[in-house]
Amino acid sequence: MHRTAERYAGGIRESLAELAQLGLVDQAVAHIRVHGSAPLFKLYLINDAELFFGFYPVMRHDVTVNGETIPTFDPMGKDTALFHHTATTDPDALGSQYVAEAARWFGSIWDTIAKPATL
Repeated sequence: MHRTAERYAGGIRESLAELAQLGLVDQAVAHIRVHGSAPLFKLYLINDAELFFGFYPVMRHDVTVNGETIPTFDPMGKDTALFHHTATTDPDALGSQYVAEAARWFGSIWDTIAKPATL
């Protein structure tokens, strides 16, 4: 998991640096935090207005750790279908409620169990 997080975090940092170098954004900063729960879904929240969400199916397969083969159940997120939700000016609209609740959930994880990443 640590290597996977390093790979994705590095990609995000490189993309942000490129946007800044191209002058497409005034400032680009990535704050990355981690927690010990197994990932069960993807959630991308953009500017508290756009949300992409998809579940990770769990598959049984073997992994090799320090030369030893270990059977495991692994959440597989590479080909996860993402569902798009958009917040509108109507706070009672389903998309607005979904985005707001996802933002509240994300904030609760960020502010409680997530710690700054050492990647």
